[in-house]
Amino acid sequence: MEDGQHREQVAWVHWVGEIDISTVRRFGAAVRSAAEGGGDVCVDLRDTSFIDSTGIAELHRLGRAATSRGVRLTVLAVQPMMRRSFALLDVEEFVTVEPPLARDERETGDTTPAVPAVGSESVPGDGGRAGL
Repeated sequence: MEDGQHREQVAWVHWVGEIDISTVRRFGAAVRSAAEGGGDVCVDLRDTSFIDSTGIAELHRLGRAATSRGVRLTVLAVQPMMRRSFALLDVEEFVTVEPPLARDERETGDTTPAVPAVGSESVPGDGGRAGL
């Protein structure tokens, strides 16, 4: 599958691997490419093993850009450390996190997702160094 696929006016990007200083440009380009259709974008990070500060900063930039265009950027994330980072850094200011960050995740650091994630299709990110 290409870096983005449009389903029901929502463009999907499934990132596999890591989002860090060496992959953040490809990640941002994949999300921006998916957003070219003008609708909402869902970024599936369930197969993303790690995101560093450059990746979180890119999510903030992408989320601000989506908000300014009147569309929504949603991120599917179930990894406890990633969800904890999103809660601590207030990623939800511009990005919708699914399953939603629970109150206890924000207050106590309990990062067990409240709702199991659903399936989607894959796009290679850094996993296997397939590239975009």
